Amino acid sequence: MRVTYDAQTFLRQRTGGISRLFIDLVREFDAHESLGVQADLPFRRSNNFYASQTLPSRNIRSTPSWFPRQILYAPWWVNGSRVSSESDIVHRTYYSQRFLGVPKGVKQVTTIYDMIPELFADTDQFTATHLAKREYVQECDLVICISESTRRDMEAA
Repeated sequence: MRVTYDAQTFLRQRTGGISRLFIDLVREFDAHESLGVQADLPFRRSNNFYASQTLPSRNIRSTPSWFPRQILYAPWWVNGSRVSSESDIVHRTYYSQRFLGVPKGVKQVTTIYDMIPELFADTDQFTATHLAKREYVQECDLVICISESTRRDMEAA
């Protein structure tokens, strides 16, 4: 099974829990071929230091801290999500609208990390949103919540 992880979290985070989750998954799939998962990372440059250090066989190059994130995003603005029709599954790593859409027949999975932006939207405590999270949930074939609490919060939102 070929699983493509989109570039979103790897372009957004230099370090962090979300990107580490996906990097560790890829590392385990690479180490245990008997699982039958071929992990595909459709990028070679990343803001993420952990990816370049932890996945040396993937030849991911970390960009300098002064390098503008917008330049890394540019290919996705122009070319869309970059998911191959040869992929069986695309696992969404965040919720940016520019990454929506996949070739016909490719299943989609997204992970919900928290519902804080939705629960506290339009309050003094928190006013940001998680971009197109609702669209991802509606478009995906499978939604994974990282905790039972997140699942309950998602159902309530």
